[in-house]
Amino acid sequence: EESRKLRAKARTLIDLVPEPIVEQETEEVVEEMVEKGQRQQQQQEKEEERKVVVEEEDLEDLLTGPYSALSNGDLSELITHQMLMKLPYKVRNQFYSLLPPVFQQQERYTQRKNIKPAFFRSCEAWKLALSDWQEALRHGKFTKEYQRKAQERREATAEWGKWKTDAFEEYYGEKALREAERDIPAGSSSKLTLDKMGQSQAILVGDLLRYRRSFRIEPERKPKAMDPVKGGGGGSGSGSGSRSGSGSGFNKASTLSTRQPSATRTMQTPTPELEEGPRVVHFDKRFRVVEVMRFGALILQIAEKPKMLSTIGDKDIERENMIYDPKASIFRVDSAADIAMLCLGFDRRMPGNDSPHVQAQIQNQRKKPFPEDWKDIDVIRDGVLVGSLFAIRMDLYNEMELERSRKEIEVEDAVEPMDTS
Repeated sequence: EESRKLRAKARTLIDLVPEPIVEQETEEVVEEMVEKGQRQQQQQEKEEERKVVVEEEDLEDLLTGPYSALSNGDLSELITHQMLMKLPYKVRNQFYSLLPPVFQQQERYTQRKNIKPAFFRSCEAWKLALSDWQEALRHGKFTKEYQRKAQERREATAEWGKWKTDAFEEYYGEKALREAERDIPAGSSSKLTLDKMGQSQAILVGDLLRYRRSFRIEPERKPKAMDPVKGGGGGSGSGSGSRSGSGSGFNKASTLSTRQPSATRTMQTPTPELEEGPRVVHFDKRFRVVEVMRFGALILQIAEKPKMLSTIGDKDIERENMIYDPKASIFRVDSAADIAMLCLGFDRRMPGNDSPHVQAQIQNQRKKPFPEDWKDIDVIRDGVLVGSLFAIRMDLYNEMELERSRKEIEVEDAVEPMDTS
């Protein structure tokens, strides 16, 4: 009996021990699990693709239709930081990349490519952009029909409207800036000279210096001799009671000069660039900076040869060929007045430029400070307008003053307070 009980107990223990798993069966189970996971993943991706297609179809009218639910209401309450955090990381990163750099650099709104709640709550530019987008949506500017008509209008106006666009951009882009600078005083920035700007690398080798100005050609008045008998009037000289008689006329003539002074020449009478007419001369000369000397002086070369007119004579052609010869068209300038007078002195349209009187006038103007010259000379770098010499000089002066103030603050902070105890 004792032996029988022991054998029954042994069989019970043997039944409790699991059978060993064969290695081949284990590999089959793993492969089956992997295949099952792949099938589930593919099925989930297909469901997500179908879901995205449905959402895009539904969103087309929501984001473009003028009667969309988004065209009314407060969008700032809909688009919030909580809504953004519910989106995938890829979408949040794309939203961040669309922000202007000025917001990406402000720690108040962003940090480590993450947008803070303060951006949605207190950024006025964001709220204004939402309002503008909502107004455009309300007017149907995102519909395909509106986009098609807008494209047709652009194509229709591309041919005949190009000159208007160019003229508009030229005036409101460059000329408006030049007109605005006319009333701005140079102030302390006038202490900076052209050679100082060259030393500070405000002007670089390869820059184009463009001189643009307009002048009105005024005919020179011929000296007129006054008749001492007739005087200033046109009387006959007889009759003592007449105002234009010989007596009063002779006395008046004796107190006046017998010759009238000539009128001011052209280079003294600038005129606005918009003025046109047969007596208006527009200057547009360009010089290329070929060298900036060690002490800051500029070496310029005439950038291009102007078109020759058939109305000028052989002497003028010979003179212009000499002036614009690549070997002879290199000049050293030390001031903005040198650049201006270089253009005025060589231009054939200025009447009487070869006369000693005009050449002396040019030399006298070279010695005088002429603030308008700084505003009439533009700096073009790599095909882009940097600004006038006046604006560049003022920016350089402000940077130098800011650097000087910063160094003074550093020196004051470095000085330790004296211990008076």
